Order: sequence, then C-alpha cells, then structure tokens
Amino acid sequence: MAAANRDGKEMMPEDEVLDEHQMSQAAGTGEAVFSSDRTAVVVPIASGDGATVLVLLSQVAGAFTNQDLFAVNALTGSSAVPVANALRYHRSRQEATTDGLTGLANAREFRRRLDGAFARPDRRDVPLSVLLVDYDFFKSVNDQLGHQHGDLVLAMGARIVRSTVRGQDVVARYGGDELAVIAS
Repeated sequence: MAAANRDGKEMMPEDEVLDEHQMSQAAGTGEAVFSSDRTAVVVPIASGDGATVLVLLSQVAGAFTNQDLFAVNALTGSSAVPVANALRYHRSRQEATTDGLTGLANAREFRRRLDGAFARPDRRDVPLSVLLVDYDFFKSVNDQLGHQHGDLVLAMGARIVRSTVRGQDVVARYGGDELAVIAS
C-alpha cells in the first residue's frame, strides 16, 4: 500500500489477495504483500499529504477487472480533494472535542452532549444521571511525584471509569482532575 501511495500508481495483482496478517506486515514495512485467497486493489488518493490510499478487498480471487480499476481511478481522481477535506474535518473535530491526555470527551463536548440529553423529546420517560468524579489529593501526586506521574494517574483513572460505564454513557474530562459521566 505504501508503494502505491509513494509511486502514485494503483496496484492490482492478478488473482492475488491480502490476508490480515500480511496486511499488518505490509503496513509495518511499507510493502504490499499478496496471497491467493482475496483480491486487493490499492489506489492512492492525492491529498496533499500523500498519506491516503483506497483499499478494496474481495474474498474472491480475480474479483477486480481492469475496467474496475479504471472506474476506481476515475472516482478517486475526482474525489481526492473532498476526501482529503473530509479527513481533515474529522481530525479537526476529533481534536476539538477530545481531551488529548485521556482520550475522553473534553468539557466543551460534555456540555454539548448534556444539553442534547436534556433536549431529547422523550426526556420525561428516560432517567438521566450525571456523575462527577474528583481525584482526592491529586495536587500532592503532582507535587511529590511530578506532573508526568499525575498525567499517568489521570489517564489510568479515565480508563477505569470508561471501562465501568455502559457504551452509550458519555465520559469526559471536565476539569484538571475532574471527570464527568452522563448516564441515560
């Protein structure tokens, strides 16, 4: 895949395919490796940063024709800018709504999600709970062990809280040493 992206040319080995282990090896080495149980088409999408490729996989050997490759190239050529913009938008949105240390929602995203929970039309019939978690004596961790250890404590606590709530619940870093949970 990296070869396709680096060279700016598509790859479509005849009757060849990637298995998952070989794909992960390819990602690590920058080489695309193919085997005989799936067919792959790897097409670079020129996005300015040179880091985007489209990968089509099939469980059938020889599934893709040269006409398919031509069609995919035509689509990726006209979609390169919108795809790159969508990826940048997604990355920017993720950075704007996520706490960089814990990976949880940040305080702004928490407030937006809480407003949304209160605005739901079926609010009267669905219970809503908000839980605030404050780390006791956190300042002493930073003072005695340093901020790197404090960051580890915050990240570990975030993982523990995230792993104990339901998937639909919102967990956020609300402040320096405070987490918040919306459970509905």
